[in-house]
Amino acid sequence: MIADMLAGLLQSGIATSLAILLVLLVRKPLRHGLGARSAYAVWLLVPMAALAALLPAPSMAVMSPAATSAWVGMPRALTQALVPASGTDASSILFVCWLSGAVLAVVVFTMRQSRFNRFIRRRDDMPYDEAIAHGPAIAGLWRPRIVLPVDFRQRYNEAEQTLVLAHERVHLRRGDVHAQTLATALRCVFWCNPLLHYAVARFRFDQELACDAAVLEQFPMSRRSYADAMLKTKMAEIGLPIGCHWQSSHPLKERIAMLKKPLPGMPRQIAGALLVAVVVLGGSYSAWAAQPARTTHSGKQAATDPASTATSFAGDAALPRYPADAVARKIGGRVVVLVHVGADGKPKSVKVESSKPAGMFDKVAVDAASKWKFNPPTSHGKSVDGWVRVPVDFRPDSDKKTATAG
Repeated sequence: MIADMLAGLLQSGIATSLAILLVLLVRKPLRHGLGARSAYAVWLLVPMAALAALLPAPSMAVMSPAATSAWVGMPRALTQALVPASGTDASSILFVCWLSGAVLAVVVFTMRQSRFNRFIRRRDDMPYDEAIAHGPAIAGLWRPRIVLPVDFRQRYNEAEQTLVLAHERVHLRRGDVHAQTLATALRCVFWCNPLLHYAVARFRFDQELACDAAVLEQFPMSRRSYADAMLKTKMAEIGLPIGCHWQSSHPLKERIAMLKKPLPGMPRQIAGALLVAVVVLGGSYSAWAAQPARTTHSGKQAATDPASTATSFAGDAALPRYPADAVARKIGGRVVVLVHVGADGKPKSVKVESSKPAGMFDKVAVDAASKWKFNPPTSHGKSVDGWVRVPVDFRPDSDKKTATAG
């Protein structure tokens, strides 16, 4: 179970990194060609790709393994108890390391959020809160609220106050706090991925530019006042894990320069939305389809009596040979092979799905399975290709020299 979880995290992490690289590649062309809101929206690809990689993988049909098995033994005179596996499982060590890092990341982000919250003064009589040496910002997960500096009315003139409040209301309306929360959650899960931490700063910048564009759409004649409000705003040293704050990491010159550019018209906005949809859906599908195919079983192939056995053997020549090293060390184990059975009942290909001990019996099991004869699956009365899973057990405590199926 732990190994499966780590494999899922690895697949999701790879999909996340590839999605980030794609977004970093297209965000600037999107921003300059189709507007800041398109560049912000394309970041949706990152969590979508991470989720897609965790969804059930594409499946391949496998004949039911019910009663399909094989085993081979060593002479009883050579047998003793199975040699137990030694050492700590590597997957358990990796899981503990990952979990420790994730917990540490949660602690760090919680402390960062708490440090900001200590300066907030709740104002139940007002639609916003006040903060000492912080703000303007949006903070809070369940009930996000606008946080303004205590000197808000002294720092900004009336026109600037209107623009700042409009900026924060756009954040509230679009749910940008929840987007930041999701970004923080991804940073905790994939804490060891430096690319993700780098991308979050770019994501915040695109978020602010998209918010600026929305405000300027409401107040097209207030570009100068908006730029003045930016210059008067105290930048935060660190990003809020759960909230939106004008960060010091934002390239302020670039942000002000963007105010001088005309906003995209409706045709470009529609084109941007369509292009983003194609990138996000296409990238998410690619992340899902790129997973290793999982196997599913066809219940129609379940053996209900000895006559319907899926596997037949031509004497001892078809049985796996017990490796000499395993004989000397008195080791047993199991190899699960997947056999692609042709319509003629002959194996087309054989691959190892799992083995224990790893690598000990793989070759002999594959060599033997390549010589087996199968009853192929049928469709509409005709034989067709299919897959069958065969567990091959190597038992050092048995003197039998035959392998059985069914």
